[in-house]
Amino acid sequence: MTTVRLPLFPLNSVLFPGLVLPLNIFEERYRAMMRDLLKTPEDEPRRFAVVAIRDGHEVATSGPGMPDQTAVPARGPAAGFGDNPFLAFHEVGCIADAATIRERADGSFEVLATGTTRVRLLSVEA
Repeated sequence: MTTVRLPLFPLNSVLFPGLVLPLNIFEERYRAMMRDLLKTPEDEPRRFAVVAIRDGHEVATSGPGMPDQTAVPARGPAAGFGDNPFLAFHEVGCIADAATIRERADGSFEVLATGTTRVRLLSVEA
């Protein structure tokens, strides 16, 4: 068994190896994740883990005219997933390889990812 640290992308759906996953990235915590992945050289895989949400919210609460609360450092990337984010996610997910990451004019991203390998969560850093 190999242990690696990967950015985590929780969804209300499941990704399987071999399937293609188009994503519309608009929330600041995941925009930051895409900006980090874009720092990876193009000839290297841009990987992140996709896991299904057991409990919590895929999108953190925000309102019209209000800043995205996940951008506030006190809330952090685990906002919306409770006191112990590890318990909010299913234990098995899938590693995704972002084949394309395109930033839009509004700062959101269009991502096309492919599921590559099953993964088991051992811990979550918030």
